[in-house]
Amino acid sequence: MPHDLAHIPPSYETCIVCGDAPLTETHIWPNWLRKVLPREKNYISTVARAFHPDEQKERAISSQKFKRDLFSRDPLLACEACNNGWMRQFEDEVVIFLKPILLEDATIRLTEQQQKSLAGWLALIATLAEYANNHHPTIKRAALLHLKKRRLPPEDFHIYVARSAGPKWRKHYSYHNFLMYEGISSIDAVPHTADGRPRYNTQVSTMGIGSLLAHIFSGPASTPIQSYSIALEGSQLERIWPPKRSFWMRQDRLLEFPLKTELQDYETEILAEDLRFRINTFG
Repeated sequence: MPHDLAHIPPSYETCIVCGDAPLTETHIWPNWLRKVLPREKNYISTVARAFHPDEQKERAISSQKFKRDLFSRDPLLACEACNNGWMRQFEDEVVIFLKPILLEDATIRLTEQQQKSLAGWLALIATLAEYANNHHPTIKRAALLHLKKRRLPPEDFHIYVARSAGPKWRKHYSYHNFLMYEGISSIDAVPHTADGRPRYNTQVSTMGIGSLLAHIFSGPASTPIQSYSIALEGSQLERIWPPKRSFWMRQDRLLEFPLKTELQDYETEILAEDLRFRINTFG
């Protein structure tokens, strides 16, 4: 991406979901959540983008730091029907149980259906954040339509949660995108955008929301992604998407909060950078 565009947020003329117009302000961070977690001083959000400038797959990382809370922005992303329809329904479903999770003022056990609702809401927030900051988002409209119709994350999403124990990641967001096309010898053979850039298709978003830490990645199946998924399964992070299966199929698998696994700020920093490191090492 040209350097003169890197700091300019993208703009849209039609709804990123249904294609309708006009657009209305989209709350990436719901209003009720802003009241629960008031804006903190010295908040900084980092967006990092990975590029492949030549066929040798050299990588350069470009980072941006925003001096204001990313989630206080209300970009024009969706139409009135989507904003106040199915997107609002996601918020209404999670607000019932999310406040005690974020504030840790009570012990709460989520049913499997509630875990799915939480996964869908986190997938939606990660998608909206990417569209608000990336001129060429990796998450396509088909994924948004899937969220709208099924009320579940797409199959290529992976969502893990833990307890955030550090002050920095109480309200923080980190993002990386990647080009993942195995079996193609030349970068010229991969799909390109209208301005001639390779079409990136994999993203990893790490979000600290109060005491909840969410690690979300999506993209096509590939050797690094499969290796990364296996590594996360060996960690103590809780996977909420794809859902784990109960040993007894009729028994509801409850997830208790506060979560047992907690990450300090330095551990979350490592987690946020881990997939990028693995992909660069693999390449």
